[in-house]
Amino acid sequence: MRKYQLLIAAILLLNAHAVWANDFGSSAARILKQAVGARTFAVGEAYCAMADDVQVLHYNPAGLAVIPSAEISLMYIHSILDIYYGYAGYAQPAGPGVIAGSILTLQGGDIEINNADGTSDTFKAQQDYVFTVGYALDITQFVPGLLLGIAGKAITSTLLEEYSAQAFAGDVGVIYKSPVKGLSFGVAAQNIGTQLTYLEYGDPLPFTSRIGSAYGMELGEGHYLIGAIEMVNTKNVHLGLEYELGGIFFARGGYKQGYDLDNVTFGAGFKINIIQLDYALGLKGDLGMNHYISLTVITGK
Repeated sequence: MRKYQLLIAAILLLNAHAVWANDFGSSAARILKQAVGARTFAVGEAYCAMADDVQVLHYNPAGLAVIPSAEISLMYIHSILDIYYGYAGYAQPAGPGVIAGSILTLQGGDIEINNADGTSDTFKAQQDYVFTVGYALDITQFVPGLLLGIAGKAITSTLLEEYSAQAFAGDVGVIYKSPVKGLSFGVAAQNIGTQLTYLEYGDPLPFTSRIGSAYGMELGEGHYLIGAIEMVNTKNVHLGLEYELGGIFFARGGYKQGYDLDNVTFGAGFKINIIQLDYALGLKGDLGMNHYISLTVITGK
């Protein structure tokens, strides 16, 4: 009896998280669709072509190629439904390119199951982990302005401490830095891999395609503006804007077309010496707001 209760609870839990993620009825491992980094979230995740930090590993691994020195990034998200996300990423130049790795986790809180004898048991509702490793090369010496990147990831998921699943996937990406100063284009294909299978039921990973462009310009001494537009899965348009003041203060905004939740995002950041602190929030209507906090340390500066 207890096993069937756990199974029913697990199914309900998956559906509840699907609704929360604005992704009901789609594929498994929705943690792979989770925004990584307060900066990326604030600019509407229009990051395929504008990225220049370790968090690009989760959007277009080719962007790693422009990272000039070792970089560490940490992120924490307290969302609705007692869901927490955590992230840690590291990148550094290695040989002719840049190598990076990260861990992303989802902690779904606790759930109480009432037994037939009047007692109850408490379980961890959901625990997901994504381990990612990527490498990127700047091949400008062969093809001017071209960056190439690949990434591999392992996904593990456990529901109610009882049902576990694993999957493996890969990403590929390209960024082209055009001859026009500040203009770049990016293309990426993500989550190409195996199914995530609980018991005997398997579900495909959320394949994601990204095509985007970014353009940055100086507005005067110490003022810089960059805008980005991105098409995700050929149907959703993401827009992002970032204003930089003196390399110290950043103001950001984003819009994602085709989503009911988190379609409008805002954020700000401060950078002092080698440390950058970023904050972002997304609006979920009557469900409240998502709050993102990221800390990045660029050790080579």
